[in-house]
Amino acid sequence: MDSEELSSLVNMKIGIIVQARMISVRLPGKVMYELAGLPILDIIIERLKRARSSDIIILATGDKQENKPILDTAKRFGIGSFEGSESDVLLRFANAAKEFGLDAIVRVTADCPLVDPEIVDQMVEIFISGKYDYVTNVKPPTWPDGLDISVFTREILERANREALLFSERQHVVIWMWKKIFDNPTSEFSGINVPASSNLSFHRWVIDEMDDYIFFQRLVEFLGRDKIITAGWQDILCIINKHPDICLINQRIIRDAGLAQDLLKDGKSEEREGMA
Repeated sequence: MDSEELSSLVNMKIGIIVQARMISVRLPGKVMYELAGLPILDIIIERLKRARSSDIIILATGDKQENKPILDTAKRFGIGSFEGSESDVLLRFANAAKEFGLDAIVRVTADCPLVDPEIVDQMVEIFISGKYDYVTNVKPPTWPDGLDISVFTREILERANREALLFSERQHVVIWMWKKIFDNPTSEFSGINVPASSNLSFHRWVIDEMDDYIFFQRLVEFLGRDKIITAGWQDILCIINKHPDICLINQRIIRDAGLAQDLLKDGKSEEREGMA
């Protein structure tokens, strides 16, 4: 389905919001690390520009001075940018969606250099044709880590922003939505998970530590420098299947380790709330 066919289904402004910041506990400045001679953030934008289903790409970053290179990148590409809360990412998303007048949001994180525009379009098509409030491909995860996509309405985003209280819910944007939809069979919101054709969740295509960066450098050697923008996820999987040893580079890293750590902080946030 092309962009005109998608538009004919519903009159809706759809924006891709990429959450990005320079400050990272495990790998500071990782979004500006280079692969094939390009900053990772440039690669993500170039790949997302190939998606047909969105009206705008927005870089949503924190309001600290360190994030200026991200704002400069948005200006250089002529795409949207938004400065919001450094620590409250859910608030940042809600305010960015409001400022740009979005009806629906595609959430992408800037630690996913191989984000696939084909998957973005597939998810948006399902979101629109099914009239869902929320569509994801990680509940449960079956795609390679790094191809994570969420699509949701402005309504559910604003509801999450009003009601989410826990640290993990404010940090990870979609946690409240997961609980509301997948853990609550009587929820007023509708949602669906889009699985891969087979379980590929053991693959790690995300950059969070130095071993991840080394993995991508090796991958580029086999993929070719000119393919980093155009290669689809099937092409990348084919390369990895031919050279499985490169998967050993970052195999030790646990998927969603940052989320697991933030979930541990939820109890402390509940204690503080109870003392207030």
